[in-house]
Amino acid sequence: MSLRRRLALLSALAVAFAVLLASGLVYALVRDRLRGDIDNDLRHQADVVTQRAGVVAPLIAGSAPGPVTVGQGAGSFSARTGPPPLPPGVKAKVKAKGKEGTE
Repeated sequence: MSLRRRLALLSALAVAFAVLLASGLVYALVRDRLRGDIDNDLRHQADVVTQRAGVVAPLIAGSAPGPVTVGQGAGSFSARTGPPPLPPGVKAKVKAKGKEGTE
Protein backbone atom coordinates (compact mmCIF):
# COMPACT_ATOMS: atom_id res chain seq x y z
CA MET A 1 0.00 0.00 0.00
CA SER A 2 1.39 3.37 -0.99
CA LEU A 3 1.94 6.30 1.34
CA ARG A 4 -0.72 8.32 -0.48
CA ARG A 5 -3.34 5.62 0.11
CA ARG A 6 -2.41 5.27 3.79
CA LEU A 7 -2.66 9.03 4.38
CA ALA A 8 -6.07 9.16 2.65
CA LEU A 9 -7.35 6.25 4.75
CA LEU A 10 -6.00 7.75 7.97
CA SER A 11 -7.52 11.18 7.25
CA ALA A 12 -10.88 9.58 6.34
CA LEU A 13 -10.89 7.67 9.64
CA ALA A 14 -10.01 10.83 11.56
CA VAL A 15 -12.85 12.77 9.90
CA ALA A 16 -15.31 9.92 10.54
CA PHE A 17 -14.30 9.77 14.20
CA ALA A 18 -14.66 13.57 14.57
CA VAL A 19 -18.12 13.53 12.96
CA LEU A 20 -19.21 10.62 15.16
CA LEU A 21 -17.96 12.35 18.30
CA ALA A 22 -19.60 15.69 17.38
CA SER A 23 -22.94 14.07 16.52
CA GLY A 24 -22.96 12.14 19.81
CA LEU A 25 -22.26 15.33 21.75
CA VAL A 26 -24.97 17.30 19.93
CA TYR A 27 -27.47 14.45 20.45
CA ALA A 28 -26.80 14.33 24.19
CA LEU A 29 -27.12 18.13 24.60
CA VAL A 30 -30.33 18.41 22.57
CA ARG A 31 -31.89 15.40 24.33
CA ASP A 32 -31.20 16.88 27.77
CA ARG A 33 -32.59 20.25 26.70
CA LEU A 34 -35.79 18.74 25.30
CA ARG A 35 -36.32 16.53 28.33
CA GLY A 36 -35.81 19.53 30.60
CA ASP A 37 -38.44 21.51 28.69
CA ILE A 38 -40.91 18.61 28.84
CA ASP A 39 -40.25 18.12 32.57
CA ASN A 40 -40.91 21.82 33.23
CA ASP A 41 -44.15 21.71 31.22
CA LEU A 42 -45.34 18.62 33.09
CA ARG A 43 -44.53 20.19 36.46
CA HIS A 44 -46.47 23.30 35.47
CA GLN A 45 -49.47 21.23 34.36
CA ALA A 46 -49.33 19.23 37.61
CA ASP A 47 -49.37 22.47 39.62
CA VAL A 48 -52.39 23.74 37.68
CA VAL A 49 -54.27 20.44 38.17
CA THR A 50 -53.41 20.41 41.88
CA GLN A 51 -54.70 23.96 42.32
CA ARG A 52 -57.93 23.17 40.46
CA ALA A 53 -58.43 19.97 42.46
CA GLY A 54 -58.00 21.94 45.68
CA VAL A 55 -60.80 24.28 44.62
CA VAL A 56 -63.16 21.58 43.32
CA ALA A 57 -62.56 18.85 45.95
CA PRO A 58 -64.58 20.51 48.77
CA LEU A 59 -67.53 20.94 46.41
CA ILE A 60 -67.41 17.31 45.32
CA ALA A 61 -66.84 15.87 48.82
CA GLY A 62 -70.05 17.35 50.20
CA SER A 63 -72.26 16.41 47.28
CA ALA A 64 -71.64 12.66 47.05
CA PRO A 65 -74.04 10.44 49.03
CA GLY A 66 -72.72 7.30 50.67
CA PRO A 67 -69.65 6.61 52.78
CA VAL A 68 -67.15 9.43 52.93
CA THR A 69 -63.66 9.02 54.35
CA VAL A 70 -62.46 11.93 56.44
CA GLY A 71 -58.83 12.24 57.48
CA GLN A 72 -58.03 12.80 61.13
CA GLY A 73 -54.29 13.38 60.79
CA ALA A 74 -51.34 11.17 61.74
CA GLY A 75 -52.51 8.48 59.31
CA SER A 76 -55.78 7.53 61.05
CA PHE A 77 -59.13 7.75 59.28
CA SER A 78 -62.79 7.34 60.15
CA ALA A 79 -65.73 6.62 57.87
CA ARG A 80 -68.93 8.65 57.89
CA THR A 81 -72.06 7.82 55.91
CA GLY A 82 -74.49 10.22 54.33
CA PRO A 83 -74.12 13.88 53.51
CA PRO A 84 -72.17 16.22 55.78
CA PRO A 85 -74.08 17.73 58.73
CA LEU A 86 -75.88 21.03 58.22
CA PRO A 87 -74.86 24.18 60.12
CA PRO A 88 -77.20 24.97 63.08
CA GLY A 89 -78.96 27.93 61.41
CA VAL A 90 -79.71 25.99 58.25
CA LYS A 91 -80.85 22.96 60.27
CA ALA A 92 -83.44 25.12 62.12
CA LYS A 93 -84.75 26.56 58.83
CA VAL A 94 -85.13 23.08 57.33
CA LYS A 95 -87.06 21.86 60.42
CA ALA A 96 -89.32 24.92 60.36
CA LYS A 97 -89.97 24.47 56.65
CA GLY A 98 -90.82 20.80 57.21
CA LYS A 99 -93.36 21.71 59.91
CA GLU A 100 -95.00 24.26 57.63
CA GLY A 101 -95.39 21.69 54.86
CA THR A 102 -97.05 19.09 57.14
CA GLU A 103 -99.74 21.41 58.54
